Amino acid sequence: MDRNSITGIIIIVGMLLGYEYFFGSKIPAPDTNKAIVSQKNVSKPSKIDSIDKKSIDSTNVIAQDFIIENKDIKVTLSNIGGKIKEVQLKNYYTYQNYANHKKDGLILFDAKKDKFDILLPIGSQKLNVSSLPSTTENVSAKSITFISKTSSGKTIKQTYQLNEAGFELSYSLDTKDVASELSTSEFTIDWTENVHQTEKDINEERKATINYLYQEDEEFDNLSEKPSNKESETLTKRVDWITFKKKYFIAGLIPQKFNFTKAELNATPNLSDSINIKTLNAKIAGNISDLQNGNGQFKFYFGPNDYSKIK
Repeated sequence: MDRNSITGIIIIVGMLLGYEYFFGSKIPAPDTNKAIVSQKNVSKPSKIDSIDKKSIDSTNVIAQDFIIENKDIKVTLSNIGGKIKEVQLKNYYTYQNYANHKKDGLILFDAKKDKFDILLPIGSQKLNVSSLPSTTENVSAKSITFISKTSSGKTIKQTYQLNEAGFELSYSLDTKDVASELSTSEFTIDWTENVHQTEKDINEERKATINYLYQEDEEFDNLSEKPSNKESETLTKRVDWITFKKKYFIAGLIPQKFNFTKAELNATPNLSDSINIKTLNAKIAGNISDLQNGNGQFKFYFGPNDYSKIK
């Protein structure tokens, strides 16, 4: 290729570039401000701190767990319902974990299989406190407060607190803000535990898993320890406390400064089930005036089978 040809090619390329520069279509630069606005308008689940003052939609709340603990017990709580999700005894173990040299503590309550619901009579409905999403305040290593709002914008507070040691979990249900909306004379608690095997002998453990109670003016009582039959009892006297006994361990609920007014207890052995060996249930009623007067104080006991600790 001679010099004239090379010169011609260079001139043609230059002409093409010049035409593209002066007359070609230009691609607009991205509109940064518009992109930011669009991003803010994208619908996302709102964080738990963002609450509509009139109601909280659980579908728009991100579930979050909180842990409080001392040297003996670890309690996991959820902001959905401000409820107990799991209770672990740090220094006790299932037979299986002990035999396999595992140091995982014994789980005494697990919301995957157990439930503890408090139902408040508001209008013609029963409001399940355990279904209300919550914000939190006063969070520490051993205590936490959950704040929920009803559809009318009223506040319900639940506070949990542990001591430095021991197996008691203090629980406060503050319903003073909704007191005027409570429509009947009683609130109810629906408590169910599907007991898993923790000891070596499943049949003996199934037999020894039972409801215990303490009634006004009486020594404590229990349903019969029958391994193969369902046992039920309806209590019409005032009840000081109720526990679920699991041979060597118990989960108990003790009202403070008031009594439960009645209860229905059931213990159902699951003979063909090697996982949920027995189902314990308590449907408990309390006087709504105790909550309206600010007496909604309870203690849970999750620990070894020692009734001297809760009497």
